[in-house]
Amino acid sequence: MIKKIIKSMKLNKNIVASSILNGQLYTGKLVLVKSIYTDIKFIDGEFIDEYKDVLNKEKKIIIYNFEKIQNMDYIDFNNIQIIAISNYKSIPKSIQNKFAFIYEMPSFRTRTNEIKKFIKKISLKAQASLNVQMDEEIHIENLDLSQNFQSIEASIYKEIIKNTLSKEEIEDVLYIYLYSLIDGENDYKTLIKIFERPLIKAGLNKYKSSLKLSKILGINRNTLSKKVKENAIR
Repeated sequence: MIKKIIKSMKLNKNIVASSILNGQLYTGKLVLVKSIYTDIKFIDGEFIDEYKDVLNKEKKIIIYNFEKIQNMDYIDFNNIQIIAISNYKSIPKSIQNKFAFIYEMPSFRTRTNEIKKFIKKISLKAQASLNVQMDEEIHIENLDLSQNFQSIEASIYKEIIKNTLSKEEIEDVLYIYLYSLIDGENDYKTLIKIFERPLIKAGLNKYKSSLKLSKILGINRNTLSKKVKENAIR
């Protein structure tokens, strides 16, 4: 899909007609357009009123945040070629009518190969900036794809931090977390679940057998089953 958009936009580059690239936030629309139109001015549609002189001088211009334009009268579509980048959930008909070419940028949920490349790139960057080394592979299913680039990048950093914390660092994090929670007479019983739940969950995932895990933890199998239910572990 991305290749088709790039090919089509390159073919339309020399055609005097306006086009709009629409899609969710953080899907790489601006980066894509910049890679094709390297010598054209970019302006922010949110502040379109500040670019009156530019709009009067240029014959071709790129406007990002197009959906934030409050007054379309600033743009003379008959005398300037617009390459628009927008984040509409659905492009209004009145806006569609202004463009000869309309492209829809797919979300990252449909771009598995790109996500894999992005994971490698950001993972190396994150490990360098955090001064750590992570040997485990980061899997797509462990990432938050809801906000495309933004949430994926944040997820990668979180995965690396979670997988490279030392015992001492984990204790420091727990200290800060528990310090803010201790406040009642029954807190030991309540807060012990913070340790108990991940311990049992990790054990079940690792050994795939409650019988084997009960022996390793040194507790009765019925006790383990009870704790699994109490902690809503599946």
